[in-house]
Amino acid sequence: MVVTVERYLRKKYPKEKDSEMLYYIRQKPGDAKVVEIDRFCSGIQSATSLKKGDVRHVLEEFVNQLRDALTRGDKVKIAGLGTFHISIRSKGEVEKEDVTVRNIRRVCVRFICDKALRLVNEANAVTDSENNINFALYTPKKKKDGEPDDEDPIPDPKDDGKDDGKDDDVPDPLS
Repeated sequence: MVVTVERYLRKKYPKEKDSEMLYYIRQKPGDAKVVEIDRFCSGIQSATSLKKGDVRHVLEEFVNQLRDALTRGDKVKIAGLGTFHISIRSKGEVEKEDVTVRNIRRVCVRFICDKALRLVNEANAVTDSENNINFALYTPKKKKDGEPDDEDPIPDPKDDGKDDGKDDDVPDPLS
């Protein structure tokens, strides 16, 4: 399976007005599909002796137990998956006494993946692993007049993103 990526231009420091513009790589918008719980449960059912309904109930209870642990301020570590924890954003105050729980603006659930789940760009990998991801750089089909045709995109699985001297969809900022 290949993950399609594209080049895009943005400021190096988005919040700075005069920041230099650089090209970056991102997953091509619209290509990622959302795996719904039913499909996820079907996959687990086919790999185990559990029924799809049982898997669904386990996953729903997992979410409930995760929420309970996080609302107590605990971290939840699941071997092979990762660790869930909360982070807090608050408004700063000059005086210590002015800081109360009302200063908390947002509570976020964070996830740090386990080492076993970390994915690797196959182009940079030194070993073959089930965690390797194969990326292909998106190249729009050219119209007859030489302009890119964004209506009918075709990813090029042979393009590894390196500049080969040919005219690509966006110029390489480093050349």
